[in-house]
Amino acid sequence: MRFQPSNSERLLAWGTGLAAAAVAGRLAFHAIGSHVDANGVLREPFGLLPISTVLLLSSGAAFTGAWISRRRRR
Repeated sequence: MRFQPSNSERLLAWGTGLAAAAVAGRLAFHAIGSHVDANGVLREPFGLLPISTVLLLSSGAAFTGAWISRRRRR
């Protein structure tokens, strides 16, 4: 017999993975840093900010879904 995780357990796993990816994106943004080049243009990995924000919001949605799923089972 194979173990089948419940919907709330799957959502918790997804939420944890998404939150970890969001934190990794923010850490990468700060690790890469930013600078102003010789022409006065700011060079930074700006794309990491919206991506990590979307990942963080998605993890919040997954955690909320897991919470709702657990409350419905009771």
